Amino acid sequence: MADVAIYLASPVGQDESKEQELLDALRVQFCFTGGAVHRASEVFQAKFTELGSWGAYIAYVATGVDFAFRLPVFSVICCVQPHLGKATAQIVGQALEAKKPVCLIQKDDNDKFSLSRVQGVTVNDDSNWQAGWSLSFSPPFIQWSHHARSHDCA
Repeated sequence: MADVAIYLASPVGQDESKEQELLDALRVQFCFTGGAVHRASEVFQAKFTELGSWGAYIAYVATGVDFAFRLPVFSVICCVQPHLGKATAQIVGQALEAKKPVCLIQKDDNDKFSLSRVQGVTVNDDSNWQAGWSLSFSPPFIQWSHHARSHDCA
């Protein structure tokens, strides 16, 4: 089990090359922690049927505990855009209520990545279940250029 397990909260239909780039950037940034980054789509595919409902899945991601090790299933929730769908907004809300770190990773026009602390979630349009919520977040607490690849951490 990784010391730090990051849930990469990518929306359904996320451009795969963009998602891979963010995944690689996080892996490079956190490889020294022994961290593992998990794609939302892979976690969903592996666990949703077993868990049986949206509520159970959201609770598993946001506050679930590995009972063998008594550690959080995911130690950090990392969003990839400031606008969220309903399920991701609920994951973020529950994680924040549980005092779990939630961050936003972004890439600027100069190919620099940044992480910002997420402070809350706001409902903008609850009928838009794909993008009706938005994050409130602090200025970036870390910025880096991504020149290494994730395999450089081995």
